[in-house]
Amino acid sequence: MPESKLPFKEESELLPKEVAAEQLGKVNTDELAEEESYVPLRVRTYTSSFCNFEGEDVWINAFVRALIREKIIIDTSNLHFTISRNFFEVNGKKQSAIVVTKYNELYTSITEVELNSRSRISLSVGESSCSLSKTIDE
Repeated sequence: MPESKLPFKEESELLPKEVAAEQLGKVNTDELAEEESYVPLRVRTYTSSFCNFEGEDVWINAFVRALIREKIIIDTSNLHFTISRNFFEVNGKKQSAIVVTKYNELYTSITEVELNSRSRISLSVGESSCSLSKTIDE
């Protein structure tokens, strides 16, 4: 993908052990911790001068990577998604219940907060704008 088409810049970062285990498809993180050969997984993140996803919003980078990896999106230009406990829509397309569950679990694994029936998160990224709206009912 050409850099000019992406509002995010790719960077490398080390993932925490639990997230790396999820990326590697390992279920038992205790077993992973016991492995002497454990090496953190290096992954790409996406950042932008106008979309600064840090701190409590760093989970967005994992969502973008997963959406691209699973070919739900092909790039991040004009990206829009909305997620709640039972709903996930990406660029106007409703996602299956399996995908909704998977992305809810991804969000929870990173933030340690579960989306409930009153929680809703929307992200819109245009050519020169970025808007994040979150209603999280803990």
